[in-house]
Amino acid sequence: MVPSDSITSRIRLILDARSVPHHRILRDTTRSSRATGDDLRVAGVITASEPSWIGLFTGSSPRLFGKLVAVLRREGADAVRKGRSWSLPLEDRALLVAAYWRTSLTTSRLAPLFGVSKSAADRII
Repeated sequence: MVPSDSITSRIRLILDARSVPHHRILRDTTRSSRATGDDLRVAGVITASEPSWIGLFTGSSPRLFGKLVAVLRREGADAVRKGRSWSLPLEDRALLVAAYWRTSLTTSRLAPLFGVSKSAADRII
């Protein structure tokens, strides 16, 4: 079992190294949700399987994000444990944490974007 602190510290190191102003991310997502025909419009939920979300919410390339997820998986972040299973796969959980840190959105605002409840988003973060 990997302590939450080691997982979050690894994600934070990558995000801090590639910092993009938070207001720019918020402005870009707001603008694209109002525009018609933009490729970043919300059409369902945010997921790590869509590379455009990875770049927007982590500031890194999908390749680097994949390496981060591989490190998290290697350290046991995706191990099967007792209790309720995660509602999101590891990739989406890492993306949710990145979005939380980089956008300053609350979990009540992020949860519907990822298709989970507020309490599930709180547990992930």
